[in-house]
Amino acid sequence: MIDTPETLIIIIKRFKQIGMNYIKNNSLIKFDETLDISRYKLGDTDLFKYRLFGIGNHIGGIDGGHCYAYCKDIRDIHSNWIKYDDDNFNNTLQFSQVLSPSAYLLFYKKI
Repeated sequence: MIDTPETLIIIIKRFKQIGMNYIKNNSLIKFDETLDISRYKLGDTDLFKYRLFGIGNHIGGIDGGHCYAYCKDIRDIHSNWIKYDDDNFNNTLQFSQVLSPSAYLLFYKKI
């Protein structure tokens, strides 16, 4: 039987090299709070469902910028999202507020 990882990390490729320059893709990529990868499965296990618990974000270019994160308590599906930005945080965010063209890392936990 083939097993899937407990934590699934998806990297969104935001930079593309054109000649000697790198261009950032700032398109909004829509993703869901839950992810079912069963259509890609090998074997007969049912453990192919994940819940989003973290989002890494980057604003700026390849030579600099700023990173911040959105996270939530994976043990409580009804918890709010928290924005961590240096020494500031906001813990009253809903999922619709964390969808951003700055997202480049998605952290999912197996459910």
